[in-house]
Amino acid sequence: MIHFFEAINWEGLYGGFRIAFIVLDVILFVATIIYFAKGWEIRPPIEGEFEEEGVEGKKEGSGMEAKPFSFNTANFAAHWSGIEEKAREGKAQSLMLAVISADNLVDSALKQMGLPGEHMADRLQHFTYDDFNQIEDLWRAHKLRNELVHTPGFELKKEEAEEMLRVYESFLRTLRALK
Repeated sequence: MIHFFEAINWEGLYGGFRIAFIVLDVILFVATIIYFAKGWEIRPPIEGEFEEEGVEGKKEGSGMEAKPFSFNTANFAAHWSGIEEKAREGKAQSLMLAVISADNLVDSALKQMGLPGEHMADRLQHFTYDDFNQIEDLWRAHKLRNELVHTPGFELKKEEAEEMLRVYESFLRTLRALK
C-alpha cells in the first residue's frame, strides 16, 4: 500500500488542482461582477432618485428634482371621502379614527413618492419649509397623532381634530394626490 502513495506524482497533481482552482476563481469573480451589474439595474431607488409632482424646483444638496409623478387620485379621493364621513359623525372615537386614517393616507402618499424611511417621520424629514409652506403644520399634526395613538387617555378636542384634518387635506392637495 505504501508503494501506491509513492507512485503518485504529487507535484503534477498539485499543479492540476492549482490551475483548476485559479480557473474557478476567475469564473466566480466574473459571475459576481455580472450579477452585481444586473442587481444594480433592479435595485430600489436611493434617496434623491424618486419622482414627485407638486414640488417645484430642486431641494438644495439632496438631488431631489421635480419630475412628473402622478397619484391614483380616484383612490385617494375615495379614501378621503371615507375619512370625512367618519369625521362628520362628530364622536370622539370617530374623530380619532379619522385623524389616524388621514395620517396613514399622507404616509401612503409619501411612500408612493418613493421617499425612504421606516416611519412617516423619517419620510417627512426630506422636506423643508421651502418645499411646502405647510410642512410645520404637518409635523405638528403628525406629532399630535402620535400622542393620540401612544398616550393612554389622551383626549382629542374636536377643534384640534378638524384642524389636523384640514392640514392633512391641504398637504394631499399640494402633492396633487387629491384634486
